[in-house]
Parts: sequence; structure tokens; C-alpha cells
Amino acid sequence: MPYQTVTSPCYSCRSESCKDCIHKVYASGRTFSDAEVENLWRENVDIAWDEDEDGDLVLGQPWRGFPVGEFTQDDWFYWIDARHSKGVGWVYENISPYDFEIGG
Repeated sequence: MPYQTVTSPCYSCRSESCKDCIHKVYASGRTFSDAEVENLWRENVDIAWDEDEDGDLVLGQPWRGFPVGEFTQDDWFYWIDARHSKGVGWVYENISPYDFEIGG
């Protein structure tokens, strides 16, 4: 499958850099619908998070342009909270990571 048609997160990406990635989300400057944020929440369940030397969970693999090794789980929660109209608490309590909304 050519890179341009890939619609899944970065673990299937063939790009050498996130900078110009068509799937980039982090620091893209665009706004997101609640459905898009919810689908990113669902996607994130399959993304690796590693414990750093301070005991914080940090992003452990390339994913949609988020900074690997420095983007913490707390940063992720703040990112969701800033972009979903009902906030991260609502997303955490109501969005199953195993049920995708198509076309979000």
C-alpha cells in the first residue's frame, strides 16, 4: 500500500519524518471535531508508552507527530482536554477504545 493511502497511525507509516506527514496531528495548527478527538483517543490505546527516569509515562513510539520520549501521558490528557468540548474526564469515562466511529 503506498504511503499516501495509509489511514492508520504511524506504526504503519513509511515516512522518515513526522514534519510533513499527512497524518500529523500534533502541532498541526488545525482544529478537531469531537469525533476526531474521540477517534484519536481510541487509536492511542495501541500506542506504546514508556516509563522515563522520573517515573512518568512518555510516548514510546512515533505517532501522528507527537514528540517521542518527551510527550507525557499528562500532556496527552491536557491535549485531549483542550480539544474536546466536554473535556478529558468525559472522554475517559465515555469513549471506549475499542469502538471506532467511522467518518469522524
